[in-house]
Amino acid sequence: MRNFFKVLAILMIINISVLYSQTPDKDECFKHLIEKYGKMNSVSFKFTSPESKNFQGSLIAMKGGKYVIDTKDRVVYCNGETVWNNSISDNKVIINSYDNTYSNPMSIEKFFFNFLEQYAPTELTESTSSSGTKSYVLQLTPKSEKSFNIDDLKIWIDPKNYIIRSIKLKIGGKIQTLIIDDLVIDKKYSDKTFVFVPTGKEQVIDFR
Repeated sequence: MRNFFKVLAILMIINISVLYSQTPDKDECFKHLIEKYGKMNSVSFKFTSPESKNFQGSLIAMKGGKYVIDTKDRVVYCNGETVWNNSISDNKVIINSYDNTYSNPMSIEKFFFNFLEQYAPTELTESTSSSGTKSYVLQLTPKSEKSFNIDDLKIWIDPKNYIIRSIKLKIGGKIQTLIIDDLVIDKKYSDKTFVFVPTGKEQVIDFR
């Protein structure tokens, strides 16, 4: 009888272990993403792309239309009112007024802070990298019309904390992958972070 209870206990432990190790379904995974990123006020990360070695850099975005996109040859600042587009190789800075209308289809604000609302989960799988790192892979498709002309996208997610590791977008039949590093959400930034400070050596072209 003792052996029976020992075997029963072992089976129960195995069954519980399997239960808690199972991959959540696509809707549950998407719910976790919404909870983590749906109400964030700021986001920052570094990015690279295997499809384009020159496409790499960093981004900071904060609600209110504020962002800094820093790439190898260009840095774009926006404080929610003005956009400074600094071409490093040309040593030119083009200044424009920021289009803060919500209807703007290419709005940074809309992309980072309302993006998930426009998509629905369609499939969830698991993947393991060559280094043994496991990820959830969640596929999303537009709820109605295409958002940002994106046909669909896949997000690689850390199963432990739902940190996004990479994003693969399909735009007009072409694939664009972003490898995400040092992802931070809800960090506070001062307003001066999003303002370009000229050195006096740049050629400034003001279209405001």
